[in-house]
Amino acid sequence: MPNRLANEQSPYLRKHAENPVDWHPWGDEAFELARREDKPVFLSIGYTTCHWCNVMEEESFSDPEAAALLNDAFINIKVDREERPDVDAVYMAACQILNSGRGGWPLSIFLDHERRPFFAGTYFPKVSREGQTGLMDMVPRIKYIWLNDRESLLRSSAEITRAIGAPPEEAGGDIPKGAELARAAYSELEESYDSEYGGFGMAPKFPTPHMLMLLMRRQGKTEERRALDMAAHTLRAMRRGGMYDQLGGGFHRYSTDRKWLVPHFEKMLYDQSLLMMALAEARLATGEQEFERVAREVAACLLRDFISPEGAFYSAWGADSTDASGKFREGAFYLWTKAGVREALGPEADGLIASFNIKPEGNFTDPFGEALEEENILHLSPDAGLPNESLQEAITELYEWRGRHASRVPPELDDKVLADWNGLAIAAFAKCGRAFGEPSYIDVARRAAEFLLNDMSPGGRLMHRWHSGHIMVDANCDDYAFLIWGLIELHQATLDEKWLSEARRLTGELMEGFHDPVDGGFWFTHAGARGLPVRRKEIYDGATPSGNSVMLMNLARLGRLLGDSALEDAARGVLGAFGSRAAGTPSAYSMLAIGAELLDGPMTEVTIEGRTPDSDGGYDTRAMLGALSGRLLPHVVVRLRLKEQPAVAHVCTGRECLPPVSGIEEMLASLGL
Repeated sequence: MPNRLANEQSPYLRKHAENPVDWHPWGDEAFELARREDKPVFLSIGYTTCHWCNVMEEESFSDPEAAALLNDAFINIKVDREERPDVDAVYMAACQILNSGRGGWPLSIFLDHERRPFFAGTYFPKVSREGQTGLMDMVPRIKYIWLNDRESLLRSSAEITRAIGAPPEEAGGDIPKGAELARAAYSELEESYDSEYGGFGMAPKFPTPHMLMLLMRRQGKTEERRALDMAAHTLRAMRRGGMYDQLGGGFHRYSTDRKWLVPHFEKMLYDQSLLMMALAEARLATGEQEFERVAREVAACLLRDFISPEGAFYSAWGADSTDASGKFREGAFYLWTKAGVREALGPEADGLIASFNIKPEGNFTDPFGEALEEENILHLSPDAGLPNESLQEAITELYEWRGRHASRVPPELDDKVLADWNGLAIAAFAKCGRAFGEPSYIDVARRAAEFLLNDMSPGGRLMHRWHSGHIMVDANCDDYAFLIWGLIELHQATLDEKWLSEARRLTGELMEGFHDPVDGGFWFTHAGARGLPVRRKEIYDGATPSGNSVMLMNLARLGRLLGDSALEDAARGVLGAFGSRAAGTPSAYSMLAIGAELLDGPMTEVTIEGRTPDSDGGYDTRAMLGALSGRLLPHVVVRLRLKEQPAVAHVCTGRECLPPVSGIEEMLASLGL
């Protein structure tokens, strides 16, 4: 019989509905039952595209013996971390406290009746092996301590909960200036930069596009011109490696090796969106067409594989699928044998085999050191150009074969819609549409924004998750911050005041429900939220930047666009709350550094007045706007006033406005260009 997850909307939770584990969704009912039956709670947190979550589900949660043990000892709760990032953030912090900073998914937490953690880990095998305790040994021990030495567990849970809720320790010293923080982050990245393969550190390597955007903002600083080369080299290397889907476009999650060859194969909406923005900025900063081409490839992937009929974007595609032998394994959909390529392409295969480094014996070793016989990851050589027209024809043919052949089972799609990740997608399409002069991208951003502001905002209140018409979970700080970012980019792409007005409205809601007026910054959850033992502020810029970092940038831009000094004061409060902490390891707070430098300024506002188009042969507003859109000008915000007059530009930097100018060259000169 299905368990209680059968009625949930999350694809990840429904995947566990047939488990013999008696799973409950997160909520009061499960904890009331734990209290009545006097059992602790086992909380398992994962997500659809997580490989080791799938391993633990198959190995333990689908196993009757392990399930019986869990059902006897605990009330068992399953959570989708993407659906409930508030729950995940609290208990991931607990796991890191208990495991010397280490954490990951699946996240396995053991709680008392007050939702306080007393033990935590990640993946546990069913049986103990290689020095790792398995569930079959661990569960009876926890049950015994609960029944015979509960006081020690409760003392532990109280101490851990206090540690989770404690304010972060500051690094000490004065709050750094934005330029100082950005320069320090650059220096730290330069020290860890891999000059041979791009990226930072050795392995694993993550895309972290906000680090690349920070570097590209250093390219105008005379002492740090190398920063742009570091960012550009990294983007080129990722595009050529196995981390990129060479047939279907789009980036996989991260590389397990130094060379960007062997990825974890899931594709996430947030990675595609952030990388589109980084690629657009690289195109503007370098003038190289390659970066626009790759951004357009990623956009095509999103518009083909991620977009919903309603115009919003789904969350992710998984890593695991069934191979030709019926085995369920990671990357099976994306791997090729040389014989398989020849079967698909016939005599046209030779060029593709050579270009993508396909070998009869296989071309990679998996993350566990095992060479997979005959299997190949398609990748280009580091110094190769992007595929030419003739090779592109073979790529298209092989892609179509991959999609229709019975031996190729695609990974699972997680088709829930998340407000925060869609906010990033809106920002990406608006930014690329403006940078590339592509109106269709701006239309995509506009449609997704309308969906979030209407279908995901019942009664005007933003929600976090939509699935098949069902809305759940109040919006968190990231939802607001990322959507506001998207709306600002949409305003800058269209100069439609509607989007600026919506960004201002949402900022007001965030300030009212999430802002800390005493210590500065934003709580992750609304002031009225219940159900968690602590309330936290998130600041670390990980796979996605934190809501606080993004809001620092948003508030600086909005303050300038709206002429509202209160918004700039709130931005200074964010920097005051977290700046000295960020100074300790600045590269881990790269988006915060971007916002801090923007806040310190000077920021410039360009207001263009005139009609469009101009019929008398003079400059029209479109020409002046195009001159701005074709450059990387992160410190510039633009306004438009339509009037029946030849176009002029008003340039204001800091609190000083220059006389209006009527030509593009004069306008650029006023900007120091």
